[in-house]
Amino acid sequence: MDIDYIKNILKYDQSTGFFVWKVSPSRSVKMGEQAGTIDGKGYVRICIKGVSNKAHRLAWAVVYGELPAMAIDHINRVPSDNRILNLRLATCSQNVVNSKIRANNTSGIRGVSWDKKYNKWKVQIAGKHIGYFNSLTESKQMYTKVRLEKYKEFA
Repeated sequence: MDIDYIKNILKYDQSTGFFVWKVSPSRSVKMGEQAGTIDGKGYVRICIKGVSNKAHRLAWAVVYGELPAMAIDHINRVPSDNRILNLRLATCSQNVVNSKIRANNTSGIRGVSWDKKYNKWKVQIAGKHIGYFNSLTESKQMYTKVRLEKYKEFA
């Protein structure tokens, strides 16, 4: 991907996270219009030369001059919020740890679920088993402790 080309056709506003077309990329899109559409997972995608690009990766490239090999994580977990202050480089594990609570989560606490077999709360982080606990409070404390120690971030 040619970052200079991107800068020539798109204007990125770091404070809003929006891209605007500097040129008219097609008959149906006018210069000055906001670029991109939101996909089924909530990410903004911008089509350039027939290739769909995630806007957060384009934002990173425009601001820092390169596309990193690592994942780019939305700190606030809102995939359409592409303000540069909301984006950070992350390992795959960090990105998973910072994901939203799953829809089938019954505890209301990320990484904590009830294990019927053991009749205890089970704690996992980034797919790794941490342990079983009698109370929900103890489970949340352990999850938070491991997340801080291993991933240097809060729950």
